[in-house]
Amino acid sequence: MLIVAVEFQVTPDKRPAFAALARVLEGPTRQEDGCRFFEFWSDLDETGRFLVFEGWESMAHLEVHRETAHVAAFKSGATALGIESMEAQRWTATEPED
Repeated sequence: MLIVAVEFQVTPDKRPAFAALARVLEGPTRQEDGCRFFEFWSDLDETGRFLVFEGWESMAHLEVHRETAHVAAFKSGATALGIESMEAQRWTATEPED
């Protein structure tokens, strides 16, 4: 399984708009083939800090995800909002043995 974590930083006044934009991405992504989990989280102390945690069955599934219309809409909206920063990390994980 592939695990991805992405941190977004927006100015606090753009938090509501970014949260709405995240919802546009979250629902359809969860329905995609190969998506194990996809969750946005908001930092309780830093008003404009969001994290998204993704789990994918394979890199191929993630690559298909990156080409979807809802990802394109999210990218366009994020650009319009003026995201202050974005940092992504990716790991490969194995399923635990019983």
